[in-house]
Amino acid sequence: MFINKKEEFSNDLLTKGRFSSLSKLEDRISCLEKLSFKLKNLSLETKNKELFAFFYFLEESITLVRSDSENFIYPSLPRGIVLNIPSSNIPMMPFYTWVPSFLCGNINFVRLSRKSDIQLVSKVIFHLDAVLGDLESEKQVFYRGDLDDEITSELSLNCDVRMIWGDNNTIKKIKYDYPTSAVLELSYKNRFSASLID
Repeated sequence: MFINKKEEFSNDLLTKGRFSSLSKLEDRISCLEKLSFKLKNLSLETKNKELFAFFYFLEESITLVRSDSENFIYPSLPRGIVLNIPSSNIPMMPFYTWVPSFLCGNINFVRLSRKSDIQLVSKVIFHLDAVLGDLESEKQVFYRGDLDDEITSELSLNCDVRMIWGDNNTIKKIKYDYPTSAVLELSYKNRFSASLID
C-alpha cells in the first residue's frame, strides 16, 4: 500500500493486527517470487539498473531462505509492527529493508525519503500490492516522509520495532524528533552495520 497523501493515512491501519495475514513462510516466499518476476520484466523494460539489482537481491534472498527455511524463522518471530526508516542514498533501499521483515511475518510501515524517486517507487508498490492482495497490502505500507511528521510520530509511538538507517547525526535527530515506545530499536550507521538478535 502506498500512502501518497496525508489524508490516506488512518490510525485504523494500526488496528489490522500485529502480524502478517500470510501466516506461512511459504506463502510469503511465493509472493516474493511473483514480485521478482514482475520486477525483472519492469527492469528490462525501463533499463533501470537499480531495479535490476533489487530483482537480483530478491532472487538470492528466495534461494537462501528456501535452502534453509527450517532454520530461518524462529518461533519467537514475528515481532509485530515494524517501522522502517531507511537511508536515502540508495534508491531501492526502502524495499531492501522491507524484504527480511516481511519474510519474518511482520506488519511493516516504511518511510520513503524525501529524495525517493516516487515514480519508480509507485511502480514497484503497484506490483507489490498486486501479488499481496488487498488484505496483506494494508499490512505492508509505504508512505512519503515529506507528507507530515505526525505520521512518523504516530507510528513511532505505536510500533513494536523501529529500524533506522543513517549516519550518527541522522540517527540522533530521528530519535530526538520521534520518541518511540518500541520494545526493540535497531540503528545502522553505515553499509557495514549488522545486528545479531538472540
